[in-house]
Amino acid sequence: MNSNNDGNNIQERLNQAFLHTTLAGSKQRRRVLQYIVDHPDQLTHHINAATSCGNISHVVTHVSRQALIEAGLAIYCYPPEVVHLSKFEEISRVNLWRAELIEDYDAERYGELS
Repeated sequence: MNSNNDGNNIQERLNQAFLHTTLAGSKQRRRVLQYIVDHPDQLTHHINAATSCGNISHVVTHVSRQALIEAGLAIYCYPPEVVHLSKFEEISRVNLWRAELIEDYDAERYGELS
């Protein structure tokens, strides 16, 4: 878990990313990213429900990635250790989401940021 100081630094960097043109005008993008920062290690469908955003991956990886990297912030997803089943008893490919300072990001564990 991040220390309180890391949490403050993450918020400062997120605020910096919010100034980027790709984020400045989008309440939804800002809402999703803020939720991930405030609630680390949440499943995708929990973030969907809390932010009214249907495609978290698109918001984070395709739309906001450059602003986040420029601000020194990594927001990424990773598979949970426990398999989740859908209401139909089928394996659900959900992920957990997390924000970290780029210098603390573990590329060997989670893959390279692109």
